[in-house]
Amino acid sequence: NCEAVLCGFVPGSGGAAGGVGSLILGAHDDSGSLVHVGNVGTGLTDRQRRELRAKLVELEQSISPFAIEPPRAVTRNASWSRPFLVCDVECREFTGGSLRHPSFRGRRDDKTADEVKVPLFDSDAT
Repeated sequence: NCEAVLCGFVPGSGGAAGGVGSLILGAHDDSGSLVHVGNVGTGLTDRQRRELRAKLVELEQSISPFAIEPPRAVTRNASWSRPFLVCDVECREFTGGSLRHPSFRGRRDDKTADEVKVPLFDSDAT
């Protein structure tokens, strides 16, 4: 598991219409800059999709909160939010600047966004 900052969302479609399609995730790198670490759309219930959209819309801002703009393919139709909310994400690894196979596990109220760092995995230490 790792932590991520909720930085916005891509709206849902089909069964997820009216909610979140995917959450745009960030974390702080060694220099303290907020960087994009991926999106997650798996692991969310319909209720969570609606509740998270409402929370993120309350925190809406017109520009990306990231130091370096994420790829357009990832953020097309994005709604950006002030980076305050923290969540838990289960993932296999963090490689190439992105979480691999992320799955949403829930919000974290015991951490601040400033405490969330880019995840470190031991896959290189073998």
